[in-house]
Amino acid sequence: GELAPQGNVGSRLQMWEQTLSIAAQYPQGTGNGSFRDVLPAFQLYPGLIFSSPHNYYLETAATGGWLRLLALLALLYGLVTAWRTPAWPWALGAAGLWITLAFDITGMYPSFMMLAFASLGTATLSGRQAKIPAPVRVALAGAAFALVLWWQLPCPQVCPRHLAFRPEILGALRSASTKERAVLLDTAAKHNPKSVWVLRARINYADTDENKLDWLREANRQYPLYSPYYYLEQAKLADKLGHRKEAIDVLKRGLERFPPELQVTASSRPGYAIWSEEAPKLLRQMESQ
Repeated sequence: GELAPQGNVGSRLQMWEQTLSIAAQYPQGTGNGSFRDVLPAFQLYPGLIFSSPHNYYLETAATGGWLRLLALLALLYGLVTAWRTPAWPWALGAAGLWITLAFDITGMYPSFMMLAFASLGTATLSGRQAKIPAPVRVALAGAAFALVLWWQLPCPQVCPRHLAFRPEILGALRSASTKERAVLLDTAAKHNPKSVWVLRARINYADTDENKLDWLREANRQYPLYSPYYYLEQAKLADKLGHRKEAIDVLKRGLERFPPELQVTASSRPGYAIWSEEAPKLLRQMESQ
Protein backbone atom coordinates (compact mmCIF):
# COMPACT_ATOMS: atom_id res chain seq x y z
CA GLY A 1 0.00 0.00 0.00
CA GLU A 2 0.97 3.61 -0.43
CA LEU A 3 1.70 5.91 2.44
CA ALA A 4 -1.35 7.67 3.80
CA PRO A 5 -1.20 11.40 2.88
CA GLN A 6 -1.34 14.09 5.49
CA GLY A 7 -4.37 16.32 5.68
CA ASN A 8 -8.09 15.83 6.10
CA VAL A 9 -8.98 15.92 2.41
CA GLY A 10 -6.44 13.30 1.35
CA SER A 11 -7.27 10.88 4.13
CA ARG A 12 -11.01 11.25 3.48
CA LEU A 13 -10.58 10.48 -0.21
CA GLN A 14 -8.66 7.34 0.64
CA MET A 15 -11.21 6.31 3.26
CA TRP A 16 -14.07 6.80 0.77
CA GLU A 17 -12.19 4.70 -1.79
CA GLN A 18 -11.96 1.83 0.69
CA THR A 19 -15.59 2.23 1.73
CA LEU A 20 -16.71 1.95 -1.89
CA SER A 21 -14.73 -1.29 -2.11
CA ILE A 22 -16.76 -2.69 0.79
CA ALA A 23 -20.05 -1.61 -0.79
CA ALA A 24 -19.06 -3.08 -4.15
CA GLN A 25 -18.19 -6.48 -2.69
CA TYR A 26 -21.15 -6.57 -0.28
CA PRO A 27 -24.14 -4.98 -2.08
CA GLN A 28 -26.44 -6.11 0.75
CA GLY A 29 -24.18 -4.52 3.37
CA THR A 30 -21.91 -5.92 6.05
CA GLY A 31 -24.28 -5.15 8.93
CA ASN A 32 -25.07 -2.17 11.11
CA GLY A 33 -22.13 -0.93 13.14
CA SER A 34 -19.67 -3.25 11.39
CA PHE A 35 -17.64 -0.63 9.51
CA ARG A 36 -14.60 -0.48 11.79
CA ASP A 37 -14.46 -4.27 12.07
CA VAL A 38 -14.57 -5.01 8.34
CA LEU A 39 -12.43 -2.08 7.17
CA PRO A 40 -9.09 -3.88 7.79
CA ALA A 41 -10.04 -6.50 5.18
CA PHE A 42 -10.32 -3.73 2.57
CA GLN A 43 -7.43 -1.52 3.62
CA LEU A 44 -5.34 -0.13 0.81
CA TYR A 45 -3.28 2.26 2.93
CA PRO A 46 -1.33 1.32 6.07
CA GLY A 47 -1.94 3.35 9.19
CA LEU A 48 -5.30 4.70 7.99
CA ILE A 49 -7.86 3.49 10.54
CA PHE A 50 -11.13 5.25 11.34
CA SER A 51 -14.31 4.14 13.06
CA SER A 52 -16.32 5.94 10.35
CA PRO A 53 -15.60 6.87 6.71
CA HIS A 54 -16.67 10.45 7.48
CA ASN A 55 -19.47 10.08 4.96
CA TYR A 56 -22.83 8.83 6.21
CA TYR A 57 -24.07 7.98 2.71
CA LEU A 58 -21.11 5.76 1.85
CA GLU A 59 -21.27 4.14 5.28
CA THR A 60 -24.96 3.42 4.71
CA ALA A 61 -24.11 1.72 1.40
CA ALA A 62 -21.24 -0.28 2.93
CA THR A 63 -22.97 -1.50 6.09
CA GLY A 64 -26.65 -1.32 5.09
CA GLY A 65 -26.40 -2.07 1.38
CA TRP A 66 -27.31 -0.20 -1.78
CA LEU A 67 -31.04 -0.71 -1.22
CA ARG A 68 -30.87 1.09 2.12
CA LEU A 69 -28.93 3.92 0.52
CA LEU A 70 -31.63 4.27 -2.14
CA ALA A 71 -34.30 4.36 0.57
CA LEU A 72 -32.37 7.10 2.37
CA LEU A 73 -32.03 9.16 -0.81
CA ALA A 74 -35.77 8.73 -1.45
CA LEU A 75 -36.47 10.21 1.98
CA LEU A 76 -34.15 13.11 1.27
CA TYR A 77 -36.01 13.91 -1.93
CA GLY A 78 -38.77 15.27 0.31
CA LEU A 79 -36.52 18.29 0.93
CA VAL A 80 -36.73 19.19 -2.76
CA THR A 81 -40.53 19.45 -2.68
CA ALA A 82 -40.55 21.14 0.73
CA TRP A 83 -38.21 23.85 -0.58
CA ARG A 84 -41.04 25.23 -2.75
CA THR A 85 -43.53 25.45 0.14
CA PRO A 86 -43.91 27.60 3.25
CA ALA A 87 -41.88 24.91 5.04
CA TRP A 88 -38.71 26.00 3.23
CA PRO A 89 -36.98 27.17 6.45
CA TRP A 90 -37.26 23.62 7.78
CA ALA A 91 -35.96 22.28 4.47
CA LEU A 92 -33.01 24.68 4.64
CA GLY A 93 -32.12 23.62 8.18
CA ALA A 94 -32.47 19.92 7.38
CA ALA A 95 -30.37 20.31 4.22
CA GLY A 96 -27.59 21.90 6.25
CA LEU A 97 -27.48 18.90 8.56
CA TRP A 98 -27.59 16.33 5.77
CA ILE A 99 -24.92 18.08 3.73
CA THR A 100 -22.65 17.95 6.78
CA LEU A 101 -23.10 14.18 6.89
CA ALA A 102 -21.44 13.92 3.49
CA PHE A 103 -18.00 14.73 4.87
CA ASP A 104 -18.09 14.75 8.67
CA ILE A 105 -18.03 12.08 11.35
CA THR A 106 -21.14 13.38 13.12
CA GLY A 107 -23.18 10.43 11.84
CA MET A 108 -21.81 8.58 14.86
CA TYR A 109 -23.49 10.85 17.36
CA PRO A 110 -27.08 9.80 18.19
CA SER A 111 -28.13 13.32 19.19
CA PHE A 112 -27.04 14.72 15.82
CA MET A 113 -28.79 11.93 13.92
CA MET A 114 -32.00 12.47 15.91
CA LEU A 115 -31.94 16.15 14.97
CA ALA A 116 -31.17 15.33 11.32
CA PHE A 117 -34.09 12.92 10.96
CA ALA A 118 -36.48 15.04 13.05
CA SER A 119 -35.84 18.09 10.85
CA LEU A 120 -36.18 15.95 7.73
CA GLY A 121 -39.53 14.61 8.86
CA THR A 122 -40.82 18.03 9.86
CA ALA A 123 -39.79 19.61 6.56
CA THR A 124 -41.26 16.79 4.49
CA LEU A 125 -44.61 16.55 6.27
CA SER A 126 -45.02 20.31 6.60
CA GLY A 127 -44.26 20.78 2.93
CA ARG A 128 -46.85 18.25 1.86
CA GLN A 129 -49.37 19.22 4.52
CA ALA A 130 -49.86 15.50 4.95
CA LYS A 131 -50.56 13.26 7.89
CA ILE A 132 -49.64 9.64 8.36
CA PRO A 133 -52.86 7.59 8.77
CA ALA A 134 -53.44 6.31 12.31
CA PRO A 135 -53.39 2.60 11.31
CA VAL A 136 -50.01 3.09 9.65
CA ARG A 137 -48.60 4.82 12.73
CA VAL A 138 -49.86 2.03 14.99
CA ALA A 139 -48.44 -0.66 12.70
CA LEU A 140 -45.03 1.00 12.52
CA ALA A 141 -44.87 1.54 16.28
CA GLY A 142 -45.97 -2.07 16.92
CA ALA A 143 -43.35 -3.45 14.55
CA ALA A 144 -40.61 -1.38 16.17
CA PHE A 145 -41.67 -2.47 19.66
CA ALA A 146 -41.83 -6.15 18.63
CA LEU A 147 -38.34 -5.97 17.12
CA VAL A 148 -36.86 -4.40 20.25
CA LEU A 149 -38.62 -6.94 22.45
CA TRP A 150 -37.39 -9.85 20.31
CA TRP A 151 -33.82 -8.63 20.57
CA GLN A 152 -33.88 -7.85 24.31
CA LEU A 153 -35.63 -10.95 25.63
CA PRO A 154 -33.16 -12.74 27.92
CA CYS A 155 -31.69 -16.16 27.20
CA PRO A 156 -30.14 -18.63 29.67
CA GLN A 157 -26.91 -18.62 27.62
CA VAL A 158 -25.81 -16.91 24.42
CA CYS A 159 -28.98 -16.21 22.42
CA PRO A 160 -29.09 -17.78 18.94
CA ARG A 161 -30.18 -14.39 17.59
CA HIS A 162 -27.03 -12.79 19.08
CA LEU A 163 -24.44 -15.13 17.55
CA ALA A 164 -23.22 -12.39 15.22
CA PHE A 165 -23.25 -9.75 17.99
CA ARG A 166 -19.74 -8.90 19.20
CA PRO A 167 -20.53 -7.76 22.78
CA GLU A 168 -22.52 -10.93 23.45
CA ILE A 169 -19.81 -13.23 22.11
CA LEU A 170 -16.94 -11.44 23.88
CA GLY A 171 -18.87 -11.49 27.15
CA ALA A 172 -19.54 -15.23 26.88
CA LEU A 173 -15.90 -16.00 26.08
CA ARG A 174 -14.74 -14.80 29.48
CA SER A 175 -16.43 -17.67 31.34
CA ALA A 176 -16.46 -20.31 28.59
CA SER A 177 -14.32 -23.43 28.52
CA THR A 178 -11.70 -23.95 25.82
CA LYS A 179 -14.09 -26.15 23.83
CA GLU A 180 -16.98 -23.70 24.22
CA ARG A 181 -14.78 -20.81 23.12
CA ALA A 182 -13.81 -22.67 19.95
CA VAL A 183 -17.48 -23.26 19.10
CA LEU A 184 -18.45 -19.65 19.82
CA LEU A 185 -15.60 -18.24 17.75
CA ASP A 186 -16.23 -20.62 14.86
CA THR A 187 -19.87 -19.52 14.83
CA ALA A 188 -18.91 -15.86 15.07
CA ALA A 189 -16.48 -16.29 12.17
CA LYS A 190 -19.27 -17.70 9.96
CA HIS A 191 -21.48 -14.70 10.74
CA ASN A 192 -18.62 -12.18 10.51
CA PRO A 193 -16.30 -13.51 7.78
CA LYS A 194 -14.52 -10.18 7.23
CA SER A 195 -14.52 -8.83 10.79
CA VAL A 196 -11.14 -8.47 12.47
CA TRP A 197 -12.55 -8.76 15.99
CA VAL A 198 -13.04 -12.52 15.62
CA LEU A 199 -9.36 -13.08 14.85
CA ARG A 200 -8.36 -10.74 17.65
CA ALA A 201 -10.44 -12.83 20.04
CA ARG A 202 -8.85 -16.03 18.73
CA ILE A 203 -5.40 -14.58 19.40
CA ASN A 204 -6.32 -13.38 22.88
CA TYR A 205 -7.88 -16.71 23.90
CA ALA A 206 -5.42 -19.07 22.22
CA ASP A 207 -4.70 -21.96 24.61
CA THR A 208 -1.12 -22.62 23.42
CA ASP A 209 1.70 -20.58 21.95
CA GLU A 210 1.55 -22.69 18.78
CA ASN A 211 -2.14 -21.90 18.31
CA LYS A 212 -1.53 -18.23 19.02
CA LEU A 213 1.23 -18.16 16.41
CA ASP A 214 -1.10 -19.75 13.85
CA TRP A 215 -3.75 -17.08 14.46
CA LEU A 216 -1.15 -14.30 14.28
CA ARG A 217 -0.05 -15.66 10.91
CA GLU A 218 -3.67 -15.67 9.78
CA ALA A 219 -4.24 -12.12 11.03
CA ASN A 220 -1.27 -10.81 9.06
CA ARG A 221 -2.37 -12.77 5.99
CA GLN A 222 -6.01 -11.63 6.03
CA TYR A 223 -5.37 -8.07 7.24
CA PRO A 224 -1.85 -7.20 6.01
CA LEU A 225 -2.25 -3.42 6.45
CA TYR A 226 -4.22 -3.45 9.69
CA SER A 227 -1.65 -3.25 12.47
CA PRO A 228 2.15 -3.54 12.72
CA TYR A 229 1.70 -4.78 16.28
CA TYR A 230 0.68 -8.23 15.03
CA TYR A 231 3.84 -8.47 12.93
CA LEU A 232 5.88 -7.72 16.04
CA GLU A 233 3.95 -10.26 18.10
CA GLN A 234 4.31 -12.93 15.41
CA ALA A 235 8.05 -12.31 15.17
CA LYS A 236 8.59 -12.51 18.92
CA LEU A 237 6.53 -15.65 19.31
CA ALA A 238 8.06 -17.33 16.26
CA ASP A 239 11.53 -16.64 17.63
CA LYS A 240 10.50 -17.99 21.03
CA LEU A 241 9.31 -21.23 19.42
CA GLY A 242 12.51 -21.63 17.43
CA HIS A 243 11.37 -20.26 14.07
CA ARG A 244 14.13 -17.69 13.63
CA LYS A 245 13.83 -17.42 9.83
CA GLU A 246 10.08 -16.80 10.08
CA ALA A 247 10.68 -14.13 12.72
CA ILE A 248 13.18 -12.30 10.49
CA ASP A 249 10.97 -12.60 7.41
CA VAL A 250 7.87 -11.27 9.18
CA LEU A 251 9.79 -8.30 10.57
CA LYS A 252 11.10 -7.43 7.12
CA ARG A 253 7.63 -7.76 5.62
CA GLY A 254 6.15 -5.64 8.37
CA LEU A 255 8.77 -2.92 7.95
CA GLU A 256 8.06 -2.81 4.22
CA ARG A 257 4.37 -2.26 4.90
CA PHE A 258 4.80 -0.04 7.97
CA PRO A 259 8.09 1.89 7.55
CA PRO A 260 9.23 4.09 10.44
CA GLU A 261 8.50 7.29 8.46
CA LEU A 262 4.86 6.34 7.86
CA GLN A 263 2.29 8.98 8.80
CA VAL A 264 -0.52 7.31 10.73
CA THR A 265 -3.88 8.37 12.14
CA ALA A 266 -4.25 9.16 15.83
CA SER A 267 -6.02 5.87 16.56
CA SER A 268 -3.04 3.92 15.15
CA ARG A 269 -0.31 6.03 16.73
CA PRO A 270 0.23 4.33 20.15
CA GLY A 271 0.80 0.84 18.72
CA TYR A 272 2.79 2.20 15.79
CA ALA A 273 5.16 4.05 18.11
CA ILE A 274 6.06 0.76 19.80
CA TRP A 275 6.48 -0.93 16.43
CA SER A 276 8.69 1.75 14.86
CA GLU A 277 11.00 1.67 17.89
CA GLU A 278 11.19 -2.07 18.59
CA ALA A 279 10.95 -3.70 15.14
CA PRO A 280 14.18 -2.32 13.57
CA LYS A 281 16.10 -3.00 16.78
CA LEU A 282 14.78 -6.57 17.02
CA LEU A 283 15.54 -7.27 13.36
CA ARG A 284 19.15 -6.11 13.71
CA GLN A 285 19.55 -8.23 16.81
CA MET A 286 18.18 -11.38 15.14
CA GLU A 287 20.24 -10.94 11.98
CA SER A 288 23.44 -10.49 14.00
CA GLN A 289 23.00 -13.73 15.95
